[in-house]
Amino acid sequence: MKKYKHLLIAVACIILTVCIMSVDIFIIKGFNNIKKQITLSYTAKAQSSNDFAESENPDPDSFTATAFINSMSVGWNLGNSLDSHYGAPTGDANLSQETIWGNPKVSEELIDYVNSLGFNTIRIPVSWYYHSYRDSSGHLFVNDQWLQRVKEVVDYCYANDMYVILNSHHDGDLFHTGVSEEEFQLVSDNLTDLWTQLAIYFNDYDDHLIFEAYNEVDNYEKYWSFGSKAAKQLNELNQLFVDTVRSTGGNNAKRILMIPTLLDNSGKEFLSAFSLPNDTISDRLLVTVHYYPEYYDETIEERLSSLESFSKYIGAPVVIGEWGTKSNYEPISFRSIHASNYVARCSSHGIKCIYWDNGSDYAIINRKNLSCNQEMISAIMNPQSYTTGG
Repeated sequence: MKKYKHLLIAVACIILTVCIMSVDIFIIKGFNNIKKQITLSYTAKAQSSNDFAESENPDPDSFTATAFINSMSVGWNLGNSLDSHYGAPTGDANLSQETIWGNPKVSEELIDYVNSLGFNTIRIPVSWYYHSYRDSSGHLFVNDQWLQRVKEVVDYCYANDMYVILNSHHDGDLFHTGVSEEEFQLVSDNLTDLWTQLAIYFNDYDDHLIFEAYNEVDNYEKYWSFGSKAAKQLNELNQLFVDTVRSTGGNNAKRILMIPTLLDNSGKEFLSAFSLPNDTISDRLLVTVHYYPEYYDETIEERLSSLESFSKYIGAPVVIGEWGTKSNYEPISFRSIHASNYVARCSSHGIKCIYWDNGSDYAIINRKNLSCNQEMISAIMNPQSYTTGG
Protein backbone atom coordinates (compact mmCIF):
# COMPACT_ATOMS: atom_id res chain seq x y z
CA MET A 1 0.00 0.00 0.00
CA LYS A 2 2.82 2.33 0.83
CA LYS A 3 4.13 1.57 -2.63
CA TYR A 4 1.17 3.31 -4.24
CA LYS A 5 0.70 6.07 -1.64
CA HIS A 6 2.75 8.66 -3.51
CA LEU A 7 1.09 7.71 -6.79
CA LEU A 8 -2.38 8.14 -5.31
CA ILE A 9 -1.41 11.53 -3.89
CA ALA A 10 -0.11 12.62 -7.31
CA VAL A 11 -3.32 11.53 -9.05
CA ALA A 12 -5.40 13.34 -6.44
CA CYS A 13 -3.43 16.53 -6.99
CA ILE A 14 -3.94 16.28 -10.76
CA ILE A 15 -7.70 15.77 -10.29
CA LEU A 16 -7.87 18.69 -7.87
CA THR A 17 -5.97 20.92 -10.30
CA VAL A 18 -8.31 19.99 -13.15
CA CYS A 19 -11.35 20.75 -11.01
CA ILE A 20 -9.96 24.11 -9.97
CA MET A 21 -9.19 24.95 -13.62
CA SER A 22 -12.72 23.95 -14.62
CA VAL A 23 -14.20 26.15 -11.94
CA ASP A 24 -12.01 29.05 -13.10
CA ILE A 25 -13.05 28.53 -16.69
CA PHE A 26 -16.70 28.38 -15.66
CA ILE A 27 -16.38 31.55 -13.62
CA ILE A 28 -14.56 33.35 -16.44
CA LYS A 29 -17.09 32.19 -18.99
CA GLY A 30 -19.91 33.14 -16.65
CA PHE A 31 -18.40 36.56 -16.10
CA ASN A 32 -17.88 37.03 -19.82
CA ASN A 33 -21.47 36.02 -20.49
CA ILE A 34 -22.72 38.46 -17.89
CA LYS A 35 -20.46 41.14 -19.30
CA LYS A 36 -21.67 40.32 -22.80
CA GLN A 37 -25.30 40.51 -21.64
CA ILE A 38 -24.71 43.84 -19.95
CA THR A 39 -22.98 45.17 -23.06
CA LEU A 40 -25.77 43.93 -25.32
CA SER A 41 -28.36 45.36 -22.99
CA TYR A 42 -26.64 48.74 -22.92
CA THR A 43 -26.22 48.72 -26.69
CA ALA A 44 -29.87 47.83 -27.16
CA LYS A 45 -30.91 50.63 -24.85
CA ALA A 46 -28.65 53.06 -26.65
CA GLN A 47 -29.98 51.91 -30.00
CA SER A 48 -33.52 52.21 -28.71
CA SER A 49 -32.75 55.70 -27.47
CA ASN A 50 -31.28 56.64 -30.85
CA ASP A 51 -34.31 55.25 -32.65
CA PHE A 52 -36.56 57.32 -30.42
CA ALA A 53 -34.49 60.42 -31.04
CA GLU A 54 -34.67 59.84 -34.79
CA SER A 55 -38.44 59.48 -34.67
CA GLU A 56 -38.77 62.62 -32.60
CA ASN A 57 -36.46 64.76 -34.72
CA PRO A 58 -37.83 65.70 -38.19
CA ASP A 59 -35.98 64.32 -41.18
CA PRO A 60 -34.34 67.35 -42.82
CA ASP A 61 -34.74 65.69 -46.21
CA SER A 62 -38.48 65.13 -45.91
CA PHE A 63 -41.04 66.97 -48.05
CA THR A 64 -40.42 70.73 -48.01
CA ALA A 65 -42.54 73.76 -48.82
CA THR A 66 -40.41 74.35 -51.89
CA ALA A 67 -40.90 70.76 -53.01
CA PHE A 68 -44.65 71.16 -52.60
CA ILE A 69 -44.68 74.28 -54.78
CA ASN A 70 -42.76 72.39 -57.45
CA SER A 71 -45.19 69.45 -57.24
CA MET A 72 -48.39 71.46 -57.23
CA SER A 73 -50.22 72.03 -60.50
CA VAL A 74 -53.26 74.22 -59.92
CA GLY A 75 -55.49 74.14 -56.86
CA TRP A 76 -59.27 74.15 -56.45
CA ASN A 77 -61.29 75.40 -53.48
CA LEU A 78 -64.14 73.30 -52.12
CA GLY A 79 -65.87 76.51 -51.09
CA ASN A 80 -69.26 76.90 -49.40
CA SER A 81 -69.53 73.27 -48.32
CA LEU A 82 -67.75 72.35 -45.08
CA ASP A 83 -67.43 76.06 -44.29
CA SER A 84 -71.19 76.70 -44.60
CA HIS A 85 -72.75 77.71 -41.31
CA TYR A 86 -75.78 79.15 -39.60
CA GLY A 87 -76.59 80.44 -36.11
CA ALA A 88 -74.49 79.87 -33.02
CA PRO A 89 -72.75 76.73 -31.76
CA THR A 90 -75.04 74.33 -29.92
CA GLY A 91 -72.49 71.69 -29.03
CA ASP A 92 -73.99 69.35 -31.61
CA ALA A 93 -72.27 68.17 -34.78
CA ASN A 94 -74.70 70.19 -36.95
CA LEU A 95 -73.89 67.95 -39.91
CA SER A 96 -76.76 69.34 -41.97
CA GLN A 97 -75.03 72.73 -42.18
CA GLU A 98 -72.80 71.33 -44.93
CA THR A 99 -75.58 71.84 -47.47
CA ILE A 100 -77.40 74.95 -46.20
CA TRP A 101 -75.66 77.27 -48.68
CA GLY A 102 -76.97 75.36 -51.66
CA ASN A 103 -74.26 72.84 -52.48
CA PRO A 104 -74.86 69.08 -52.31
CA LYS A 105 -73.12 66.91 -49.74
CA VAL A 106 -69.52 66.39 -50.79
CA SER A 107 -69.13 62.98 -52.39
CA GLU A 108 -66.20 60.82 -53.37
CA GLU A 109 -67.41 61.06 -56.96
CA LEU A 110 -67.05 64.85 -56.86
CA ILE A 111 -63.46 64.69 -55.66
CA ASP A 112 -62.67 62.02 -58.25
CA TYR A 113 -64.09 64.31 -60.92
CA VAL A 114 -62.11 67.34 -59.75
CA ASN A 115 -58.93 65.31 -59.88
CA SER A 116 -59.75 63.98 -63.35
CA LEU A 117 -59.83 67.57 -64.64
CA GLY A 118 -56.17 68.04 -63.71
CA PHE A 119 -56.28 69.55 -60.21
CA ASN A 120 -53.83 67.89 -57.82
CA THR A 121 -54.44 70.19 -54.85
CA ILE A 122 -57.67 70.87 -52.98
CA ARG A 123 -58.13 73.54 -50.35
CA ILE A 124 -60.86 72.49 -47.94
CA PRO A 125 -62.33 75.48 -46.10
CA VAL A 126 -63.87 74.31 -42.81
CA SER A 127 -65.83 76.20 -40.19
CA TRP A 128 -65.11 74.57 -36.82
CA TYR A 129 -66.68 77.06 -34.44
CA TYR A 130 -70.26 76.18 -35.41
CA HIS A 131 -69.63 72.51 -34.59
CA SER A 132 -67.94 73.10 -31.24
CA TYR A 133 -68.63 73.23 -27.53
CA ARG A 134 -66.78 74.27 -24.39
CA ASP A 135 -66.09 72.20 -21.30
CA SER A 136 -66.60 73.37 -17.73
CA SER A 137 -63.18 75.06 -17.82
CA GLY A 138 -64.02 77.01 -20.95
CA HIS A 139 -61.78 75.03 -23.30
CA LEU A 140 -62.97 74.69 -26.88
CA PHE A 141 -63.63 71.28 -28.45
CA VAL A 142 -64.92 70.25 -31.88
CA ASN A 143 -67.71 67.69 -31.96
CA ASP A 144 -66.34 64.23 -32.84
CA GLN A 145 -68.95 63.60 -35.54
CA TRP A 146 -67.90 66.78 -37.37
CA LEU A 147 -64.26 65.75 -37.15
CA GLN A 148 -65.17 62.39 -38.65
CA ARG A 149 -67.08 64.05 -41.50
CA VAL A 150 -64.16 66.32 -42.37
CA LYS A 151 -61.82 63.33 -42.21
CA GLU A 152 -64.07 61.49 -44.65
CA VAL A 153 -63.68 64.27 -47.22
CA VAL A 154 -59.91 64.45 -46.65
CA ASP A 155 -59.80 60.70 -47.31
CA TYR A 156 -61.60 61.20 -50.64
CA CYS A 157 -58.71 63.47 -51.66
CA TYR A 158 -56.07 61.07 -50.36
CA ALA A 159 -57.60 58.27 -52.44
CA ASN A 160 -56.70 60.41 -55.47
CA ASP A 161 -53.18 61.12 -54.20
CA MET A 162 -54.02 64.82 -53.95
CA TYR A 163 -52.55 67.50 -51.72
CA VAL A 164 -55.00 68.82 -49.16
CA ILE A 165 -54.90 72.24 -47.53
CA LEU A 166 -57.15 72.11 -44.47
CA ASN A 167 -58.00 75.38 -42.81
CA SER A 168 -60.16 77.22 -40.31
CA HIS A 169 -62.71 79.26 -42.29
CA HIS A 170 -65.47 81.66 -41.18
CA ASP A 171 -64.26 81.29 -37.60
CA GLY A 172 -64.02 85.01 -36.99
CA ASP A 173 -65.64 84.67 -33.57
CA LEU A 174 -62.59 82.65 -32.55
CA PHE A 175 -59.85 84.44 -34.44
CA HIS A 176 -59.62 88.22 -34.79
CA THR A 177 -57.15 91.00 -34.10
CA GLY A 178 -57.03 94.68 -33.23
CA VAL A 179 -58.38 93.94 -29.75
CA SER A 180 -57.42 94.50 -26.11
CA GLU A 181 -54.78 92.35 -24.46
CA GLU A 182 -57.49 90.65 -22.43
CA GLU A 183 -59.50 89.68 -25.49
CA PHE A 184 -56.37 88.76 -27.42
CA GLN A 185 -55.55 86.24 -24.70
CA LEU A 186 -58.94 84.60 -25.29
CA VAL A 187 -58.23 84.50 -29.03
CA SER A 188 -54.85 82.89 -28.31
CA ASP A 189 -56.51 80.31 -26.05
CA ASN A 190 -59.00 79.51 -28.80
CA LEU A 191 -56.15 78.92 -31.24
CA THR A 192 -54.30 76.65 -28.82
CA ASP A 193 -57.43 74.61 -28.07
CA LEU A 194 -58.55 74.21 -31.68
CA TRP A 195 -55.25 73.51 -33.37
CA THR A 196 -54.03 71.16 -30.64
CA GLN A 197 -57.13 69.04 -31.20
CA LEU A 198 -56.94 69.20 -34.99
CA ALA A 199 -53.20 68.53 -35.12
CA ILE A 200 -53.52 65.46 -32.89
CA TYR A 201 -56.57 64.16 -34.77
CA PHE A 202 -54.85 64.35 -38.17
CA ASN A 203 -51.31 63.55 -37.00
CA ASP A 204 -51.12 60.20 -38.80
CA TYR A 205 -51.65 61.82 -42.22
CA ASP A 206 -48.48 62.21 -44.26
CA ASP A 207 -47.09 65.31 -45.94
CA HIS A 208 -49.92 65.46 -48.48
CA LEU A 209 -51.89 67.22 -45.73
CA ILE A 210 -51.11 70.88 -45.08
CA PHE A 211 -52.59 72.91 -42.24
CA GLU A 212 -53.67 76.49 -42.96
CA ALA A 213 -54.08 78.48 -39.74
CA TYR A 214 -57.17 80.55 -40.53
CA ASN A 215 -58.83 82.64 -43.23
CA GLU A 216 -58.94 86.42 -43.66
CA VAL A 217 -58.46 87.32 -40.01
CA ASP A 218 -60.09 90.72 -39.54
CA ASN A 219 -59.02 93.88 -37.73
CA TYR A 220 -61.69 94.65 -35.13
CA GLU A 221 -60.21 98.08 -34.53
CA LYS A 222 -61.22 99.05 -38.07
CA TYR A 223 -63.02 96.33 -39.96
CA TRP A 224 -61.59 95.09 -43.22
CA SER A 225 -58.72 97.57 -43.03
CA PHE A 226 -55.04 97.58 -42.19
CA GLY A 227 -53.95 98.34 -38.65
CA SER A 228 -50.48 98.14 -37.10
CA LYS A 229 -51.83 96.66 -33.87
CA ALA A 230 -53.85 94.08 -35.76
CA ALA A 231 -50.89 93.11 -37.95
CA LYS A 232 -48.67 92.73 -34.88
CA GLN A 233 -51.24 90.54 -33.15
CA LEU A 234 -51.60 88.38 -36.26
CA ASN A 235 -47.83 87.83 -36.31
CA GLU A 236 -48.11 86.62 -32.71
CA LEU A 237 -50.99 84.32 -33.61
CA ASN A 238 -49.03 82.90 -36.55
CA GLN A 239 -46.12 82.10 -34.23
CA LEU A 240 -48.49 80.50 -31.73
CA PHE A 241 -50.05 78.42 -34.51
CA VAL A 242 -46.66 77.06 -35.61
CA ASP A 243 -45.59 76.36 -32.01
CA THR A 244 -48.89 74.65 -31.20
CA VAL A 245 -48.82 72.29 -34.18
CA ARG A 246 -45.13 71.47 -33.73
CA SER A 247 -45.66 70.66 -30.03
CA THR A 248 -47.88 67.70 -30.96
CA GLY A 249 -44.89 65.89 -32.49
CA GLY A 250 -45.08 62.95 -34.89
CA ASN A 251 -45.77 63.94 -38.48
CA ASN A 252 -46.67 67.42 -37.27
CA ALA A 253 -43.05 68.06 -36.34
CA LYS A 254 -42.26 68.37 -40.05
CA ARG A 255 -45.66 69.09 -41.61
CA ILE A 256 -45.95 72.00 -44.04
CA LEU A 257 -47.94 74.84 -42.49
CA MET A 258 -49.59 77.79 -44.24
CA ILE A 259 -50.03 81.18 -42.60
CA PRO A 260 -51.61 84.42 -43.87
CA THR A 261 -51.00 88.10 -43.87
CA LEU A 262 -53.63 90.23 -42.12
CA LEU A 263 -56.93 89.72 -43.98
CA ASP A 264 -54.93 87.59 -46.47
CA ASN A 265 -54.28 90.93 -48.16
CA SER A 266 -51.44 91.30 -50.67
CA GLY A 267 -51.20 95.08 -50.44
CA LYS A 268 -47.87 96.75 -49.69
CA GLU A 269 -48.55 97.72 -46.06
CA PHE A 270 -49.89 94.24 -45.28
CA LEU A 271 -46.76 92.59 -46.69
CA SER A 272 -44.44 95.05 -44.95
CA ALA A 273 -46.03 94.34 -41.56
CA PHE A 274 -45.80 90.56 -41.93
CA SER A 275 -43.19 88.60 -39.98
CA LEU A 276 -42.43 84.97 -40.78
CA PRO A 277 -42.66 82.83 -37.62
CA ASN A 278 -39.65 81.03 -36.22
CA ASP A 279 -39.78 77.30 -36.85
CA THR A 280 -37.97 74.23 -35.56
CA ILE A 281 -37.34 72.93 -39.09
CA SER A 282 -36.46 74.79 -42.25
CA ASP A 283 -38.56 75.24 -45.40
CA ARG A 284 -41.88 74.04 -44.01
CA LEU A 285 -43.81 77.32 -44.07
CA LEU A 286 -46.00 78.74 -46.83
CA VAL A 287 -47.46 82.23 -46.81
CA THR A 288 -50.88 82.78 -48.33
CA VAL A 289 -52.69 85.81 -49.70
CA HIS A 290 -55.88 86.31 -51.71
CA TYR A 291 -55.92 88.33 -54.91
CA TYR A 292 -59.04 88.90 -57.04
CA PRO A 293 -58.12 91.37 -59.79
CA GLU A 294 -60.49 92.01 -62.67
CA TYR A 295 -57.59 92.65 -65.03
CA TYR A 296 -56.99 90.04 -67.72
CA ASP A 297 -53.63 91.28 -68.99
CA GLU A 298 -50.19 92.51 -67.92
CA THR A 299 -51.75 94.95 -65.44
CA ILE A 300 -51.40 92.31 -62.69
CA GLU A 301 -47.63 92.17 -63.16
CA GLU A 302 -46.91 94.88 -60.58
CA ARG A 303 -48.72 93.00 -57.79
CA LEU A 304 -47.22 89.64 -58.75
CA SER A 305 -43.72 91.11 -58.91
CA SER A 306 -44.28 92.54 -55.45
CA LEU A 307 -45.32 89.11 -54.16
CA GLU A 308 -42.28 87.47 -55.74
CA SER A 309 -39.97 90.01 -54.06
CA PHE A 310 -41.83 89.49 -50.78
CA SER A 311 -41.38 85.73 -51.05
CA LYS A 312 -37.65 86.06 -51.58
CA TYR A 313 -37.34 88.58 -48.74
CA ILE A 314 -39.06 86.39 -46.13
CA GLY A 315 -37.55 83.16 -47.46
CA ALA A 316 -40.82 81.28 -47.93
CA PRO A 317 -43.02 80.39 -50.94
CA VAL A 318 -46.23 82.31 -51.52
CA VAL A 319 -49.53 80.66 -52.46
CA ILE A 320 -52.53 82.63 -53.66
CA GLY A 321 -55.17 80.75 -51.71
CA GLU A 322 -58.11 82.38 -53.47
CA TRP A 323 -58.65 83.98 -56.87
CA GLY A 324 -61.26 83.82 -59.59
CA THR A 325 -64.05 85.58 -61.45
CA LYS A 326 -67.81 85.48 -61.32
CA SER A 327 -69.93 83.94 -64.05
CA ASN A 328 -71.15 87.44 -65.06
CA TYR A 329 -67.60 88.67 -65.70
CA GLU A 330 -67.48 91.37 -68.36
CA PRO A 331 -66.62 90.99 -71.12
CA ILE A 332 -67.72 87.38 -70.73
CA SER A 333 -65.61 86.27 -73.71
CA PHE A 334 -62.55 87.34 -71.72
CA ARG A 335 -63.30 85.30 -68.60
CA SER A 336 -61.23 82.35 -69.79
CA ILE A 337 -58.50 84.72 -71.03
CA HIS A 338 -58.41 86.22 -67.54
CA ALA A 339 -57.98 82.74 -66.00
CA SER A 340 -55.30 81.65 -68.45
CA ASN A 341 -53.37 84.90 -68.08
CA TYR A 342 -53.63 84.80 -64.27
CA VAL A 343 -52.23 81.29 -63.87
CA ALA A 344 -49.48 81.85 -66.45
CA ARG A 345 -48.24 85.08 -64.90
CA CYS A 346 -48.40 83.68 -61.37
CA SER A 347 -46.34 80.70 -62.47
CA SER A 348 -43.72 82.95 -64.07
CA HIS A 349 -43.22 84.56 -60.66
CA GLY A 350 -42.96 81.23 -58.83
CA ILE A 351 -46.44 81.54 -57.34
CA LYS A 352 -49.07 78.80 -57.32
CA CYS A 353 -52.76 79.60 -57.00
CA ILE A 354 -56.00 77.95 -55.91
CA TYR A 355 -59.21 78.85 -57.73
CA TRP A 356 -62.12 79.91 -55.51
CA ASP A 357 -65.12 77.80 -56.49
CA ASN A 358 -68.13 78.35 -54.24
CA GLY A 359 -70.56 76.27 -56.27
CA SER A 360 -72.51 79.34 -57.36
CA ASP A 361 -71.39 82.63 -58.92
CA TYR A 362 -67.69 81.66 -58.97
CA ALA A 363 -68.31 78.06 -60.00
CA ILE A 364 -66.39 76.34 -62.77
CA ILE A 365 -67.49 72.87 -61.64
CA ASN A 366 -71.13 71.85 -61.25
CA ARG A 367 -71.25 69.73 -58.12
CA LYS A 368 -74.78 68.49 -58.73
CA ASN A 369 -74.29 66.85 -62.12
CA LEU A 370 -70.47 66.61 -62.18
CA SER A 371 -69.91 68.75 -65.23
CA CYS A 372 -67.67 71.76 -65.77
CA ASN A 373 -67.04 74.95 -67.67
CA GLN A 374 -64.65 73.31 -70.10
CA GLU A 375 -63.43 76.62 -71.51
CA MET A 376 -62.34 77.76 -68.04
CA ILE A 377 -60.79 74.41 -67.17
CA SER A 378 -58.79 74.36 -70.40
CA ALA A 379 -57.62 77.92 -69.77
CA ILE A 380 -56.44 77.05 -66.27
CA MET A 381 -54.74 73.83 -67.27
CA ASN A 382 -53.07 75.33 -70.36
CA PRO A 383 -52.22 78.85 -69.20
CA GLN A 384 -50.92 81.57 -71.48
CA SER A 385 -50.23 85.17 -70.65
CA TYR A 386 -52.23 87.81 -72.47
CA THR A 387 -50.94 91.26 -73.35
CA THR A 388 -53.28 94.05 -74.34
CA GLY A 389 -52.44 95.14 -77.85
CA GLY A 390 -49.77 92.48 -78.03
